[in-house]
Amino acid sequence: MEEKCEVVGGAGVSGALLNGIGDILKVGFSFINDIISTVATTVFLFQHPNDYDKLDVKIGDNSVKYDRSIQAKSAAANQDFAAKSFF
Repeated sequence: MEEKCEVVGGAGVSGALLNGIGDILKVGFSFINDIISTVATTVFLFQHPNDYDKLDVKIGDNSVKYDRSIQAKSAAANQDFAAKSFF
C-alpha cells in the first residue's frame, strides 16, 4: 500500500536570509562606530595639539603615536644657550 503525503511549504524566513540581514546590520553599525571614533580622535588632537611631548592614543580602531621629546629637549637647550650667551 502506498500512502500519499502532501508537503506544504510555509512562508517562513530562511536562516540564510536572517544571516544576510545580520551581516548587513553588522557592517552598518561598524561603519557608524568607525565614523564616531575618527571624529573623536580628530577633535581630541585638534583641541590638544601642543600639550604633550609623547602621545599614544587609541580610540576605536584609530591609533595615533608621536614623540616630540627630542624636539622639546633641543628647544630647551637652545633657550639655555641663548640665555647664557646674552649675559
